[in-house]
Amino acid sequence: MYTITVRARFKADHSVQIGPGAREAPHRHDWLVEVEVGARELDRHGLVMDFHALERLLGACVADFRGALLDELADFAQSSPTAENVARAVFRRLEARLTDERCALMRATVWETEGCTATYRPDRRA
Repeated sequence: MYTITVRARFKADHSVQIGPGAREAPHRHDWLVEVEVGARELDRHGLVMDFHALERLLGACVADFRGALLDELADFAQSSPTAENVARAVFRRLEARLTDERCALMRATVWETEGCTATYRPDRRA
C-alpha cells in the first residue's frame, strides 16, 4: 500500500457540549487538518494521485469551515463540533469527492491546538 498526505489550515469557532447542560462559550482555533489517501498500485505516472489535486479537494472540503461557527454547519446538526466530529466531517466530505477507484481515503486527522489531535478512520472490517 502506498499513501500520501496533505494538510490544510483554517480558522473557525466552535463550542462544545462538555456534559449535561454544560456548553463552552464559542471560541476560535487555528485548525490544521491532515488527510491520508492510499492505493495498492500506483498510476501510470508512478503516483497515488497528484498532491496538488488532493490539496484542491481538501481545500474545497474545508472552504465553508473557514471563519465559520462550526456549530451552525449542517455537518454538526446532530453532533457537537468536537475535534473528533470535525475529523469525521472532513473525512466524509473528502471521501465523496475522490473519484479515482484506485484511491481510498485512509484517515483524517485534526489538530485543534498544538499537541491535541483527533483522527477519524472508518472501521472497514467486512
